[in-house]
Amino acid sequence: MGDNSEINPSDVRLDSWKDIAAHLRREVRTVQLWEKNEGLPVHRHAHKKRGTVYAYKSELDAWWNGRRVALQGPAAAPDRRSWWSATVSLGVLVSCAIVWLAVARRAPPVGEPTVLPLTSDPGSEMGASFSPDGSQVAFAWKPEGKPDFDIYVKVVGSDDALQLTNTSDWDVSPAWSPDGRKIVFHRSGPQGECGIYAVSPLGGPASVFSELKGSGRQTPGCEKRCGCWSVNPKLSSAQFSWSPDGKWLAHAGVSLISPDTGEERRLTVPPDGELDVYPAFSPDGKSLAFVRTARAKHEIYVVDANGGEPRRIAAPGKLIFGLCWTADGEEIVYSSSDWAFSDAGLWRLSVSGGQPRRVAEARERAWLPAISAQGRRLAFTRRSNDINIWQVQPGAAATQPGGSRLIASTWVDAAPAFSPDGERIAFTSDRSGTQQLWICERDGSNARQLTFFPEPGAALGAWSPDGKQIAFNSPVNGNHDIYIVDVNGHTPWQLTPETTEEAAPSWSQDGQWVYFASTRTGRHEIWKIPVGGGASVQVTKHGGNRPVESPDGKYVFYEKGPAAAGREFAVWKTPVNGGEETLVADHGGSRWTLFPDGVYLYEREQGGELADRWFLKFYEFAGGRKRVLAPLEMPLIGQRPAVSPDRRTILYTHYIRRLTSATRT
Repeated sequence: MGDNSEINPSDVRLDSWKDIAAHLRREVRTVQLWEKNEGLPVHRHAHKKRGTVYAYKSELDAWWNGRRVALQGPAAAPDRRSWWSATVSLGVLVSCAIVWLAVARRAPPVGEPTVLPLTSDPGSEMGASFSPDGSQVAFAWKPEGKPDFDIYVKVVGSDDALQLTNTSDWDVSPAWSPDGRKIVFHRSGPQGECGIYAVSPLGGPASVFSELKGSGRQTPGCEKRCGCWSVNPKLSSAQFSWSPDGKWLAHAGVSLISPDTGEERRLTVPPDGELDVYPAFSPDGKSLAFVRTARAKHEIYVVDANGGEPRRIAAPGKLIFGLCWTADGEEIVYSSSDWAFSDAGLWRLSVSGGQPRRVAEARERAWLPAISAQGRRLAFTRRSNDINIWQVQPGAAATQPGGSRLIASTWVDAAPAFSPDGERIAFTSDRSGTQQLWICERDGSNARQLTFFPEPGAALGAWSPDGKQIAFNSPVNGNHDIYIVDVNGHTPWQLTPETTEEAAPSWSQDGQWVYFASTRTGRHEIWKIPVGGGASVQVTKHGGNRPVESPDGKYVFYEKGPAAAGREFAVWKTPVNGGEETLVADHGGSRWTLFPDGVYLYEREQGGELADRWFLKFYEFAGGRKRVLAPLEMPLIGQRPAVSPDRRTILYTHYIRRLTSATRT
């Protein structure tokens, strides 16, 4: 507001942001955003006398009372758009956790969004669940420096959160019961044991709601028994849904558990290699929506709550990260992305069919949606990526744990790869607006853009043995294909023309072939194609991904995940010209880099004080043992460590999470 020192001359005046915040019992940042986004009546001095801002108590009190009325709102007839009237979104960002709250303005323009912070606490928060009246939110929070998640409750519009659990286990996926008396959540122990627990929203000890057989990770048996349980919160979140009458709790599987008798009913049995996740009861309790996941695509299904054959209603994207129903039961809101959860946005889809529509306030980096029972608030997790490339030098005196930052911007910088001579680094970045290939000097200087593809850009570059070209994959034509570009910046050319998914390229040692993973047989297998183009040759027959030819050119090393290998991620090899495959390293990490005598890999230490700590390790082929090289800050799992040819420097992609939210009135 402008200067207006003549208003209410006899009223009590507050002459600083601190005084204004104290009067409203909020943090300074909160009231500053209220002034910016919700018309909080704050005045400014033209000549900065007695502080730069001031406010009158009577005006603040009137604004506050009006805001409370706007939040509660008058009773209204059902409206298909009513669920937009006040929206909350919880999001995951990258250095510390912030939850944003969406609330109604006083006399706002119709449909105009408002965003306010709910918390500004460092750490990671996710998995929102509304109380039955929509006035509170339960969520999982891992404060900065703490190795595990716990369950918290916050009153919408308040600054303080009540901690409900406090253990060394991971407590995630809260779900508020319809009667408001308990919150169930998923607990994973340090050794992978898992179970469903319940706790009062007022606090007190948690009790066992249901024991889940098998490990808390994606191991054979656990997939079929308790769904997609994992200590990875992205997979564990949004796995519970209560029936409106509170008689059943649905969890990933999809199965129903009776809170009264403990009876369990299995509703769906997915095909081998697939999982049914993100179950959500319809508002009338007659149906459940869920996501059926396969490696290549995710699809939305609806099944009758009494059982029967699931009905597919949409295959909206290659990946789906959570869904929920609108309050009128006519639409499903879901998070979808063509290729990465960090790029996911929210969509609305009619259960009766039709084309999905984007949710304007959550077009990107939004997942795990939740809608309050009244349909007045929408919550979703939003990730703003501040992902950077760090370097660590094993054996050298460390100036800080995890090494030091080497390549960084206010955008995503990821997937580093050393050139064969070790003098340059290729990496991907969206600092130009879309994800593209970049190269820079070994010290991170002189970064220049190498590709200029339209959205969604390019990813995962691999240097040719002579250092003159880089192979990469891009979904620019709708599906991922392999391309090659000269490092001098000439126009890239497409190597694979198929309509299936081709990704994760690497070069043969003689530079004559490019290996890649393809889904053309229905699952990921390793193939190779001549650099000059021509017919592709299938290398593996039993699954595989991320191929790398051995330094002597005799074998192709590759990895298999749980679905293909029946185990955790493992390293395999097969002769380049075909033959029997051999298990090389059965490890719990997910990405590795090959050298003649072993593989560098990331691995999480489990149990005790090392829980949730990541380390760079080396697995020796000769002795079959691992040794720790260096502790890491949280690496971006899914991308290999980049090891310099002299092995003195190792690069990895570093990230931290935050939580944000948005609102629409």
